[in-house]
Amino acid sequence: MGLWQRIKGIFKDSWAVDDDRWYSSFIPQETTSGAKVDEDSAMAVSAVWACISILAEDIGRLPLHLYTRLRVGKERATNHPLYQILHDRPNPEMSAMSFRETMAFHLLAWGNCYAMKEVDSMGGRIKALWPLPPNMVEVFRDKSTREIYYLVRVDDSGEKRRLSRQEVLHIPGLSFNGLYGLSPIGKMREAIGMAMALEEFGARFFGSGTHPGVVVSHPGKLGSQAHKNLMDSLTTGYAGLGKSHRMMLLEEGMKLEKLGIPPNEAQFIESKRFQLAEIARIYRMPLHKLQEYERGMAFASVEQFSLDYVVSTLTPWLVRFEHGYNWQLLGSDLERRRYFVEHLVAGLLRGDIKTRYEAYAMARNWGWMCVDDIRELENLNPLPDGKGKVYLQPLNMVEAGAPPIPLVEPSPPEPEPEEDRQVRDFWKSYAFKDLFQDAIAQILSREANALKRLQERSNGNWPEMVEEFYDKEFEDYAGRKMFPVIRSFVYQYSSEPNEAIISDETWNFVQNHIKESKDLLCAAQDREKTLQDFSSRAAILATQAMVAITERIEE
Repeated sequence: MGLWQRIKGIFKDSWAVDDDRWYSSFIPQETTSGAKVDEDSAMAVSAVWACISILAEDIGRLPLHLYTRLRVGKERATNHPLYQILHDRPNPEMSAMSFRETMAFHLLAWGNCYAMKEVDSMGGRIKALWPLPPNMVEVFRDKSTREIYYLVRVDDSGEKRRLSRQEVLHIPGLSFNGLYGLSPIGKMREAIGMAMALEEFGARFFGSGTHPGVVVSHPGKLGSQAHKNLMDSLTTGYAGLGKSHRMMLLEEGMKLEKLGIPPNEAQFIESKRFQLAEIARIYRMPLHKLQEYERGMAFASVEQFSLDYVVSTLTPWLVRFEHGYNWQLLGSDLERRRYFVEHLVAGLLRGDIKTRYEAYAMARNWGWMCVDDIRELENLNPLPDGKGKVYLQPLNMVEAGAPPIPLVEPSPPEPEPEEDRQVRDFWKSYAFKDLFQDAIAQILSREANALKRLQERSNGNWPEMVEEFYDKEFEDYAGRKMFPVIRSFVYQYSSEPNEAIISDETWNFVQNHIKESKDLLCAAQDREKTLQDFSSRAAILATQAMVAITERIEE
C-alpha cells in the first residue's frame, strides 16, 4: 500500500469521534514508576492540585459579561436572558463562580467540559446550564447523518441518555480534530506518576525512621533470641519521627557508627523540585504561583511574571470558553452578529498603586481618559452632574505650522430648511421601498412554500411543526435577507449611522414577523388560502418596517 492510500485510510468514514484510537476516555494505567495515574489520583499531587485550582479559580472569579455590539464600542446586554445565566446564576443550585470553576476544572483535568442546556418549552431560550461530569459522557458521530451526539450515564445503574449537539455545551481542550479534547493528565501521566512515586518514597523514608544512617555493633556474637531482643529494643525505643532525637543507651560494649546519606537519597529534594517544574510545564504555570521562588526570579519581578501568567497561561483558556459560549449559547447567526461574550481581565493586569496613578495622570493630561473613566477603573462611582465627563486637550499639541486653536468657536452652519429636509428624506425613503418590498417578498415566498410542504406532511401535529419551523429554520434566513437592506437604509437616512439600530431593528422585524405569522396561521379557518395570500403582505410589511426604523433614527 502506497503512502497516499495509508493517509486516506486514516481519514476514512469510520474515523470518527467514537474511534477508540483517538478519542477514548483516559483509563487509569500503571506508569513506569509503578504509580497508577488518572484524573482522580493525580489530584493528590500538590503541584497538580495547585495548577488546576489556580486556573479554575481565576476563570471562575473573573467577571463574565454579555455585550451588544455598537457601531463604535459595546455595551452590556443586561436585558438578555443569557446575561443572568452567565453572570449571576446558571442554574438554581449553583452560583456563577461555582459553575464556571467546575467547568474549568473538568476542562483542565479531562480535556473536555460539558453542560446540559435546559430550555423553556415556548421560545426555546436557554433558562439553565447543568454541568455534566466528563467521566460520565461519551461522544459519538452518527455514521448516517454525520451529526455529533452524546451518551450521558444517568446513574450507577449504567442507564444512558442520548443528547443531541444542540442540547449540550461542549468545550474541548487541545485536540487532534477540534471536536474532542485530549486529557492533559492522561498524556502527561509519566511525569505525574514520577511525582507520586517520589511522594510515596518520601513518606516511607520519614515514616519508618530506621534508615541505616547509623550502625550499632556488638563486640561479641549474638544469638538469634538476643539479636531479636536488640532489634525490638531499638525499633520500639528509637524508630519513627516522634522518637528520632531520643538519647540512645548502649551496653555490653556496643558502639554506634554514623553513616552518610547515600547520594541518590540526598537528591530527593532536587528531584521533588524538578517534578514540580515538570508539572508546571503541563499547564504553563509560572513557578512563583506554586510558591517556588528560588528559580527564575532573577531577571524579572513578580509583577512582570504575573502579567505573563495572564497573557500566556490564562488567556488561551478564557478564549476557549468565550468562543464556546458565543457559538453554542447564542442561538442564531443574527444573534451572534449582535451579541458576544467576554471576560474582564483588567483587574488581573493592574499594577501597583503608584504605577496606576502615574498612568492615569498621563491618560488624563493627554485627553484620552476623563475623570469618570478613571474612577470606573478604580471601582468608584462617577462624579455628580456629569462633572467627570470633561476631557482635557493640550493647547500646544497641534500640527507643525498650523495656526493656534482659536479661543472662540466658529458659528455653526445654518440648518437646512425643514421643507428641503422633508423632501430629501421622502425621496430617500421612496427609493428604498422597492428594496424592502423585494426582500420581504422573497421571505414570504419561501415561508409560504415551506409551510405548504409541512401541511402536506402533518398528521394532526400542525402546531408543533409550525413552532419547529420558525424556531430552527426561518429566523436565520429572514435575518440574513433583511440585515443588508436595513443597514443600507440606516446609513443613507441617518446623519449618524449606528450599528446598534441596525441590529435591533433587524431583530425586531424578524421577531414581530414570526409572531404575526404564527397568529395568522393559528387563527386561519382556511390554511391554504392564508398561505396563498402571504405574498400580498409584502408592501404593508415594507412600509411598517421603514416607519419603525425612521422613528428609531429620529429618537
